[in-house]
Amino acid sequence: MVPGHLVTRIIQCTIGPILWSDHAPTTLTLQNAFPHRGTPRRLNDSLLQDASFITHLTKDLEDYFTLNENQDISPLSLWKAHKPTIRLISRASFLKRKAQSDYLGLLRLLSDAMNAHAIQPADRHLHTIADTTKCINEIHLAKTAHILKRLKMTSYSQGNKAGKTLATMLRKKQTQSKIPYLITNTNKKTIQPQDISDEMANFYHAL
Repeated sequence: MVPGHLVTRIIQCTIGPILWSDHAPTTLTLQNAFPHRGTPRRLNDSLLQDASFITHLTKDLEDYFTLNENQDISPLSLWKAHKPTIRLISRASFLKRKAQSDYLGLLRLLSDAMNAHAIQPADRHLHTIADTTKCINEIHLAKTAHILKRLKMTSYSQGNKAGKTLATMLRKKQTQSKIPYLITNTNKKTIQPQDISDEMANFYHAL
């Protein structure tokens, strides 16, 4: 069940393949509650965990500064020009496309193995299902950890500032604390805010 204040922020809902039980995993994508303020692009820190990327980046930086560091180029220009040279954005896009392709390949492999095992049960199909399921779960856990890390960073940097972010958080708390209805003295249910306010005023006035 999704809380009412989150329904309007749902972007996508995906039902995954049934693995071992009769329940299929469901992935829900929500719109970020924190508004985008046009902040400068930041380094994707997950790239620093890729050993091949670190090796490639180190070599590019060494070659760049070796070839371009001279008296004709100012240190400021040299530093500013190195960012587009190492092509961080294109590398991140490539890794993202590769990860998506690998994930779809695992889903196809899992579906084929489950269909083959349903037609002709065999141990090799069970091993394929188990190994593929493990890889898929690891991808889901890594994505969840990355999203939670970004949310924590955003909450830390914007959560206590007087702006749209704080207003959104306060509005959500106000919605949660709102009285949805009231039973009057005549045993009638009212949902009108003015009627609820009048009933409460009459009640406390009679005390």
